[in-house]
Parts: sequence; C-alpha cells; structure tokens
Amino acid sequence: IRVSPTAPPPPGEGVWDDALFDLSDALNLARLSSERFEDVEVWVGAGEHTPGRGSGLRETSFALPSGVRVVGGFAGDETARDQRDPTAHRTVLTGDLNGDDEPALPASTAENALRVVTAFSTGAGTLLEGVTVTAGRADVSSLDDGGGLSAGSATRELRDVYFTRNAGVVGGAIRVWDGSDVTLVDAVITGNSSQFAGAVGVDRSRLAMRRGLVSGNSATITGTLFFQNSDAEISGSVIAGNSAGFSAGLHFESDTSGTNSALVTNTLVAHTTAASARAG
Repeated sequence: IRVSPTAPPPPGEGVWDDALFDLSDALNLARLSSERFEDVEVWVGAGEHTPGRGSGLRETSFALPSGVRVVGGFAGDETARDQRDPTAHRTVLTGDLNGDDEPALPASTAENALRVVTAFSTGAGTLLEGVTVTAGRADVSSLDDGGGLSAGSATRELRDVYFTRNAGVVGGAIRVWDGSDVTLVDAVITGNSSQFAGAVGVDRSRLAMRRGLVSGNSATITGTLFFQNSDAEISGSVIAGNSAGFSAGLHFESDTSGTNSALVTNTLVAHTTAASARAG
C-alpha cells in the first residue's frame, strides 16, 4: 500500500502512479488487509502528512494497525523497500493541523493534534520506520500524554525515527503504558518538552532502546526518561544535554504495586541540568 502527500485526490488504487493521498486512509486499508493477508506494508512518500483528513480535530491521530509495517523515506519511484533513502526523502508526520507553527510563538501550536501517532493493542510485527514525528501537543485532560506517540497495550518496534518538538504533560515525545513492550532502534529524540518525562514516559511497561540519541529535551518537574513500575533495557546510546526540575537523565519510581528493573550498557548519560541536586 503506497501513499504520497502529492498524489491528487480522490484516492487511487495504491500504486505510485495513483497512490493514496491520505495516510489515514492507507492505514485503514492496511488494517483491513491485515485481516486477510500477512506481510502488509505501507510505503509512505516524502513530505508532510497530517492526521484527520483535514478535519482540524485535535483528537485525531495516525492509528497504527497491528502487525503492519509503516515505512517512510520514499521518493515515489521505488519498486523495492531497500531503494528508499529516508535522509534525502524525509517523511514527516506532523500534528501542525493549520500549518502555522512558529517555534518562537507557542500560541501557534494551540490547535495542534493532541497525539500525532497512536498504537493501541498492537501485536508482534508492528513497525514504524524512517519517519519524523513532530508538533504533537498533548495538553487536554485524559489525552495529555505522548505528544508524538502514545502506545497502550502495544507491542511494536520503532526504527530510524526522529521525534522533535512534541509536548505533553507526561511524555513529551513518547508515552508507553498499560503493559506495552516497545523497542526503539536508531531513534533520535530531541527538543521535546513536558512536565514529567521530557522525552519518554514508561508506566508498567517495557522499553528497550538501542543506539539512541536523547538530547535537548526538557521537563519542568521530573525526568527525561521516566520509568514507573517498568523495565528498561538501554544499550549503545547517548542521553545528554537534557534538563528537568530534578533527575534530568534517567528517573525510576515505583509504588507498592510494582517494581523497576534496569539494564543499561555502553551508554553515556551526561551534561544534564536539574534545578535540584539530583541531575543524573
């Protein structure tokens, strides 16, 4: 299934010459296709994609189908997945519904999507790869977590992804919760903000990160990577240049209903800034 933001509406039949125009339509088609076929992929062409089909509804998001691989970085003429170049052909999933965001003017993000991407009850084989996720603003009660991605009861892998300029109350870029198992590979998470967990908040779930870069994120209260009653497995990564009220690097909390576990190897945690004495 192929989708391109430059394809002329109405939607076509899913080939590059007549690609689907809206990513939400492609994801819905993939969801239906995965009920009958295995190995369903969505190839997402370069350019900006916004959720909601132009409705302007902040509650809309790109809902990832279970077991489907969603892959960006295509120019629009490829016949094989390994021909794509995500660096040269950036695929951007953006919550900027009005196309008017100005970094120096926070008010310009007031209409942004609450969550750009959601993954609820997804199973093994679910993949998001080769995309930038930006401009989510999770600031409404009960929808205030994971401005870039909210993953609940989800098993999924994110590979070669870039999360930037997302915001939320909990988990500026990503929130992982309700027994989820999420793996990040070659992810860059930078310039996101929240009250708790400027980059990623994990609650009663597992997060694995390999070869990640987490930098330039901020939390007004606690944590860049915030784990609560959760499991962390981090290797070959850099967590640096983040800020928070305290615990500006890795932060672990547990209550009487659970515990945390952590395996951190070959990882640099440095140059964190915290208002209190606990900066690490």
